[in-house]
Amino acid sequence: MAAQRRLRLAMLEYELAQARLQQNIILAALLEEVDRERHMAQRRRRRWWVREWILRRPLFGQYETLMRELENEHASDFKSYLRVEPALWQELLDRVGPRITKSQRYRAPLDPGLKLAITLRYLATGASYRDLAFAFRVANNTISLFIPDDKHTTYFKVKYFFY
Repeated sequence: MAAQRRLRLAMLEYELAQARLQQNIILAALLEEVDRERHMAQRRRRRWWVREWILRRPLFGQYETLMRELENEHASDFKSYLRVEPALWQELLDRVGPRITKSQRYRAPLDPGLKLAITLRYLATGASYRDLAFAFRVANNTISLFIPDDKHTTYFKVKYFFY
């Protein structure tokens, strides 16, 4: 009789341990869900889509202002700035432009001339993406997306053009 009682007690303790384990698993899942929801609620909301100083690119950006002036008035300074003659610049833009042009989905894409100018300026000076971002008024993360692609495209087009 005592053996049966101990066996029954052991089985009840085992069932109780199983129930506690299931309860702990459910509680852990609920806590994880609450933490995930709290994290999503606290997640920083984007304050702006494009920073205001970048929106003033057409008025103050180097591509729209300085490069246009140099191209029209001072070809030698244009060459010093991008390390290419204005005629070669236009030839490169004609050849590379269609390959670096993006389609318009939500916003107007960057002008291929602007992308090529940033890429050539990067190759000419080795300036950081951050410096180029302030000079051309394009976000540095955007520059980091297209410079590697444009650099290789430009290289192969120039190689084909000259050799």
